[in-house]
Amino acid sequence: MDQPTPPDGAHGADGFRSGFVALLGRPNVGKSTLLNALLGERVAPTNPKPQTTRRRLRGILTSPEHQIVFIDTPGFHEPQDNLGSHLVAAARSAVTQSDAVLLLWDAREVLPVDLELLELVRSARRPLVLGLNKVDLLENATPDGPLPDPPPEAVAAIAEFGLRLSALNSVGLSELVARLAALLPEGPLYYDPEQITAEPLRELAAEFIREAALDCLHQEVPYALEARIEEFAPRSAELTFIAARLFVERDSQVGIVVGRGGERLRKIGTLARSLLEELLETQVYLDLRVKVKPKWRKDESALREFGYHRQG
Repeated sequence: MDQPTPPDGAHGADGFRSGFVALLGRPNVGKSTLLNALLGERVAPTNPKPQTTRRRLRGILTSPEHQIVFIDTPGFHEPQDNLGSHLVAAARSAVTQSDAVLLLWDAREVLPVDLELLELVRSARRPLVLGLNKVDLLENATPDGPLPDPPPEAVAAIAEFGLRLSALNSVGLSELVARLAALLPEGPLYYDPEQITAEPLRELAAEFIREAALDCLHQEVPYALEARIEEFAPRSAELTFIAARLFVERDSQVGIVVGRGGERLRKIGTLARSLLEELLETQVYLDLRVKVKPKWRKDESALREFGYHRQG
């Protein structure tokens, strides 16, 4: 992850802090939901299914005192194929290439993978905030109530770095931003203060289309699904034309995605269009089709074609 060159003349006031914060955690711990809540807009796709986030997404939070560039990483998991290896590599490299790390745990249960991630951050010697997310879902439903008994290895880390959060209810977000900003070095404005993401709209559009498909599909297809933009063309100030393809691995999966009489694909398209129109602030004409690319998750050439690169 190369740091951008600050725009000419871009600087903050004396004492202005800026830098990059890796957002790290296992799948479904709420990283993307938290990022969207911090920014006040949707820049990262969210879905209960694992592997919703497959690429590192940069969200930018700027105030008169600081600019925090969040790097939302794929959920850390045990890879089952080449795609999984790419995702885990992206998460690992984000830690070493960031100024600080926000490690997110589910407040209801600390798992061995959470402790593995804690050790990864410690080994990289990066400043850390440990976010205990989803406190709104604790059994007693009070954010300041007792936590379920964490493993002994987690107790000291929670005491030293822990902060209770609820991305859905905005619990602890102001304190979180203050803690992270204090960990960053004094530095320039890397991005325009009005900018909230550094990702090209074309790439975000593909992620939002895949999110819409995940919302409409059952467990047997989502992990074999990829979205790619074939054409992205503003036709006027009010209309954007997007041709997109959903890729699956087997012919049988095409029928599942399309549905009887095309019903499910139309549903996916309707949901995707609403997400895209919110993102682009224009009307969207979406041409959405389904294609087969056999075993693409294991095929390095296919992964490169879809934009997955070894990161480190």
